Amino acid sequence: MKFRKITISNFMRYRGENTLEFSCDPKYNVTVIMGDNTFGKTTLAQAFRWGLYGEIIDTRYVKSKDAILLNKDVLAELPMGGGESVSVELEVEEKEVIYRFWRQARYMRETNKINARLVDESLKMRRKVGQECWGDWIDNDKPTGKEEKGCVEDNIKMMFPKELSNYFFFDGERWSDEKKTNKEIKDSIGTLMGITPLVKMKEHLWDGNRRSVIRDLEARITGSSSKYTELRNKIANRENDIEIWKNQITEAEKSAEDYRRKVQEKKEWLNSHKKVGEYQKDCENYENSIKRQNKLMEDYYGEIVKSFSRNGYKYFAAPLLEQIVDLLKGVSLEGKDIPDVSASTLDYLIKHGTCLCGCEIGKKEQAYMDELKKMIYPNVIGSYVGQYQTKLEEWKTDTRDFVENLKEKADKLEGAKLQIEEDTYEKERLEKFIDGRLNFAAERRKMEANEENERRALETIRKCELNIKETEEQIRGLQAELGKETANTEKNKKIQKMIAYARALHDKTLKRLNKQQEPLIDELNAIIRQRFETMFREKEKYAQMGEDYKLHLYYCNMGEEDQEPVEELALSEGEIIARNFVFIVSILELAQVKKQEDADSGVLNLPLLLDGPFSKLGDVNTGMIAQVLPKVAEQVIVFTLDKDWEASELEKYTLPEYRYRVKKEPDANSAALEKG
Repeated sequence: MKFRKITISNFMRYRGENTLEFSCDPKYNVTVIMGDNTFGKTTLAQAFRWGLYGEIIDTRYVKSKDAILLNKDVLAELPMGGGESVSVELEVEEKEVIYRFWRQARYMRETNKINARLVDESLKMRRKVGQECWGDWIDNDKPTGKEEKGCVEDNIKMMFPKELSNYFFFDGERWSDEKKTNKEIKDSIGTLMGITPLVKMKEHLWDGNRRSVIRDLEARITGSSSKYTELRNKIANRENDIEIWKNQITEAEKSAEDYRRKVQEKKEWLNSHKKVGEYQKDCENYENSIKRQNKLMEDYYGEIVKSFSRNGYKYFAAPLLEQIVDLLKGVSLEGKDIPDVSASTLDYLIKHGTCLCGCEIGKKEQAYMDELKKMIYPNVIGSYVGQYQTKLEEWKTDTRDFVENLKEKADKLEGAKLQIEEDTYEKERLEKFIDGRLNFAAERRKMEANEENERRALETIRKCELNIKETEEQIRGLQAELGKETANTEKNKKIQKMIAYARALHDKTLKRLNKQQEPLIDELNAIIRQRFETMFREKEKYAQMGEDYKLHLYYCNMGEEDQEPVEELALSEGEIIARNFVFIVSILELAQVKKQEDADSGVLNLPLLLDGPFSKLGDVNTGMIAQVLPKVAEQVIVFTLDKDWEASELEKYTLPEYRYRVKKEPDANSAALEKG
């Protein structure tokens, strides 16, 4: 089964009509749609889901319940009371038949706000066989001719079962089977492998069902003796018992699933808290580190303050002092003063009338000294220019390494601060895992109690199944007796033949079902283990589906040989995606194997539509996974980023005409598609 094309009109991001054609080539079976985040790749993936099922899934940008599917630009241009339609048409080929499924929704704008109300929705289908012309459109709600109401939905359910949509509509960011019950997963696998019709057929024919074909036929047989009436009453009572046990099984299965989930959650919780002691020790280390870094910050700060106190004023005053020296040098008085002689010295000599040489100072000598006083300190400061220069050189020497040392200390202070912030973040993160009030013994007792409750529920199921089996044998015996007491009429003989035929058909169906069902899990696990190893080159762990129909990861070389394998419970985000990929790929591969073994087995071969499948994986794993996809699915449609497309190396499976790109202007609401 393959998608041929999809045509969307005014659907969310895409204004007007946009068409994507998909490769149906058996060798080059990959179609790629590339584009940046938020451009509209997921919108295209949503169009498939809405076209088939009339719903979309929640995303980080829109909730399904709040979604208005009509393009915003189209909606904004609608007048009050105006309406416009949004539609998706999917063309699908299945062997010789081509189907077109067309879903339309009409919206009406009622207020000035950019909002609209859904007025109506319709679903139609048409088909053609081989080279024949297209047939008339068939309305799901108003069919004509031999078709019944809901016939279009029935065709979709048969071709694309909704319970399997999470397998062939793979969302790399949101896909998870964690919320699915084991019965849902088991039923999904049965549907994919073509087993479900056999199960339904078996139940329809008999299987203890009071509304079965055999039971209905038996009720038509007539008799008149008191023994006949007694046997009929006994059979009816036994059938009532079977109904009660079946209801008990249903309730016990729900309880067992609930208890199993609680046990799993508690195991994961206890496992995540095994290292609480280590976390506490790490917290203490971080706390000590924070104290040390705070002490270093104080020391660095003190050294910076001391350095400023000692040399800071010199560093900042040196340029000013240098300007003063330059200014004084411009006066041209340097060298005219007498070293170590001041004006007060000359006044002293004049007062006493005797020179230092012993000569008497007369008027002529006194006039000369008066003139000389004008040229020496304090009247002339030439000598201090030299002193300033000496001081300037000293300051320059003292502050030569000042900036470098200051920057080094500042960097160390900043480093200590960043380390404190990092340690504080890690300490607070670990503290979330630690709570001194946690009672691990009590939590473990809760887990053990739930394990016991699950065991009891499973035991109830086992007992009820045994009771049903024994009672069915009793009913068969009573029916054999009843056959002897029935009236020997032609009508009864005819009904007895019909019952015998129905029983033979039931037994044949049961035999075929067991033949297909019994080896299924073992075959699937063999593929799962091989695919997990080859797709991820994993040697430390292996993947295996358990009795709960969930995929688990186990360590290869932990524990004794006679002990149960050790399961990895604390899965990383990448491991979860890897596990889910292996699950889906293995199921599709097994379906392909079964289809090759028996073309009429009823196994579904579905296309694989991948929305951002590699977003959480590294390039190496992306490449290894991607190479498997075209081999296990008839058709692969990928919505991806450029970088992930390059890493996938799927280009060799893709023809040029089936490469698309989503384009959108930065300030635009609507996107467009182009080839290449």
